[in-house]
Amino acid sequence: MGLLVPLTFASEWGWGSVRVWILLVLSVLALGAFQARETRAAVPLVDLDLLRRNRLFAAANLAALLNYMALYAIAILTAVQLQLVQGRSAKVTGGIMLGQPLMQACLSPLSGRLSDRVGSRLLSTAGMLLTTLGMVLLSLLGHSVSMLPIVAALAIVGVGMAAFSAPNTSAIMGSVDRSQLSVASAFLGTMRVTGQALSVAVLGGIAASHLGPGGWRLLLRAGGSPQAAAAFAQGYRAAMVTGAGLALLGAWASLARGAHGRPAKP
Repeated sequence: MGLLVPLTFASEWGWGSVRVWILLVLSVLALGAFQARETRAAVPLVDLDLLRRNRLFAAANLAALLNYMALYAIAILTAVQLQLVQGRSAKVTGGIMLGQPLMQACLSPLSGRLSDRVGSRLLSTAGMLLTTLGMVLLSLLGHSVSMLPIVAALAIVGVGMAAFSAPNTSAIMGSVDRSQLSVASAFLGTMRVTGQALSVAVLGGIAASHLGPGGWRLLLRAGGSPQAAAAFAQGYRAAMVTGAGLALLGAWASLARGAHGRPAKP
C-alpha cells in the first residue's frame, strides 16, 4: 500500500506532496523489515536462498516480474485510449482488444511444446523482444488511426506473451528440487501479482501524469474534453515507451540467466 498508493495518486497529489514521500519511505522501511525478518526465520515465508543460490530461478522470476509490469496495464490504458481519446464504442474497443488474448491463448500450448525442444531461454527472450516491439508500436499510434495497426500491435504483444510465459514458467519449475515445487510456484505467483499491481500503478500513473489534478474528471465527463484527451494520449505514449523499456529489461534478464539451473529431482 505504501508503494502503490503514492505511485497511483502522485499525478493528482503532486510529487512534491508530503503524503507521497511519507508513504514511499514507509514502503522502503517495511520492505527492509520484511527482508530482515525472513532472513532470521527458521521457516521463512519467502525463501531468499532460492534467489541467492539459484541464478536461473532468480533471473527467470525477475523476467516474470518485469513482464507483468510491462504488460498488465496495456488492456486498461489502451481501452481508455480507444474509447475516451479516439471515440470508439465499447463494442468496437472490445473487439480490438481481443487481438492480444486470442494470440496468447492459441500459441501458448505450442510454445510450451517448442521449449521442450529448443530450450526456454531462447523462446522467453524472443517473447520479451516481441512484447517490446508491440509496445513501441502502440506508443506510435496517433490520435486517429485505423483499426488494423492497433490490432496488429496488440497481436504482436500477444505472440510475445505466448512465447515468454510457458517457457519461463517451465524454467522456474525445472530449476528447483521437487520438494520445493510448491514454493517455486508461490514465488512465481507473487511475481505475477506484484508485477500486475505495479504495472497499473506505474504505467497508469505515467499515463495520468499529463492530465494534472482533476484531469480524469474532464476526460470522463459527458462529451469529453479535447484538452484532456490530448493530454492522456501524450501520457499513453509515455506509458507504452516505459513498458517497452521494462520488457527490454525482461529480455536481458531472460538472456543473462544462463541455460541451466538445479534440475528437479525425480
